[in-house]
Amino acid sequence: MKTLIAASAAALMSSTLANAQELRLPQSDFEMTLRIHDRSNDQEQEIEMEMRHRAGDFRMEGEFQGHSAILLASPADRMLTVLADMGGARMAIQMPMDDDVTLPLADERFGEVVGSDRVAGEPCTIYRVEDEDIPGGEALGCMTDDNIVLRVTDMDNVPMLVATQFARRAQDASLFTVPAGYQIMQMPAGMSFPR
Repeated sequence: MKTLIAASAAALMSSTLANAQELRLPQSDFEMTLRIHDRSNDQEQEIEMEMRHRAGDFRMEGEFQGHSAILLASPADRMLTVLADMGGARMAIQMPMDDDVTLPLADERFGEVVGSDRVAGEPCTIYRVEDEDIPGGEALGCMTDDNIVLRVTDMDNVPMLVATQFARRAQDASLFTVPAGYQIMQMPAGMSFPR
């Protein structure tokens, strides 16, 4: 589950921009397929996931270590919910995004515009990003005019995250709620969101 949360957090962080006290979220409903290059351990691993966005809420779905799982994220409410089937037991594990979890790529960390490109058929502007949580402290982020980050690379243009398919379309509200039949559990007090 840690791999799911780490990968989903990477995707969420790249799609959610913090601005002082208010969030600058994507302005369109969309769905996309993301390829995330995880270099957090000594070995590189590639993870593919589907991300959906509706009215400020996100749904990320993928297969991790042989198990499929879903993460629902509400940045405005600072709440994460992991939906998992554990040996036939359907569980919805809720955890707050506490102060350890920033919504990175904050506006003040976006530096100069360094170009433009198309990613998954969408035009986007390339920004230099400065963030101490990014390996090397700098990256390049390609973002659409309506605040959707489609690609993040390191300064050598090695991908960290890239959208391989993208479509703006209305998303069903039921996809962003806990389905019937899941037992809701709260993460115990004192436990924080894994980074």
